[in-house]
Amino acid sequence: MLKKGFKRVLVEEDAAAAAQFPNEQLTAAGATIVNRDTVLAESDIVLKVRAPGTAQSVTDEIGKLKTGATVISFLYPAQNAPLIEELAKKDLTVFAMDSIPRISRAQVFDALR
Repeated sequence: MLKKGFKRVLVEEDAAAAAQFPNEQLTAAGATIVNRDTVLAESDIVLKVRAPGTAQSVTDEIGKLKTGATVISFLYPAQNAPLIEELAKKDLTVFAMDSIPRISRAQVFDALR
């Protein structure tokens, strides 16, 4: 991502550990390892596997997101109306990966591949 012109790439500490990518490997690739609150507060673009929020409240993480940021995640908007409403209140640009059609023209965006 740095080679593509991004100024910095923030990664939550141990976020990729389950995928066998230790923090040291991410740092060696140019990422800056920080805590979750820093990622959410300082990132213009947030990539997440799971939707923002917690089981207790969808506003927990959303409240920490930088106003005007872009969030790319699996959101299932038809099933998560409260989540979508909270994201809209924060003036975020949101891409629901699960809503991208699975057609040949969109294969480069297919998160299941």
